[in-house]
Amino acid sequence: MNDLDVLTGRSRGSLMRSARTGVALFGSGFVIGMVVALIFHALIYTVVIIAAIVIVLVAAARMALGRRRRS
Repeated sequence: MNDLDVLTGRSRGSLMRSARTGVALFGSGFVIGMVVALIFHALIYTVVIIAAIVIVLVAAARMALGRRRRS
């Protein structure tokens, strides 16, 4: 088989179909990866914000209790 035969006749349709399938799979995988990354980013951001709020509330509660015991 000649190397140039790959680009002629029926083989070209098969090659184009394979290329389109590869591009579609790569594109869908890329989009799914981006969506998963954004979801994890949002989850991590939410956990960090909640942890900061809890730390501030615990510190405020300790300060309030400390003032009551001294008075």
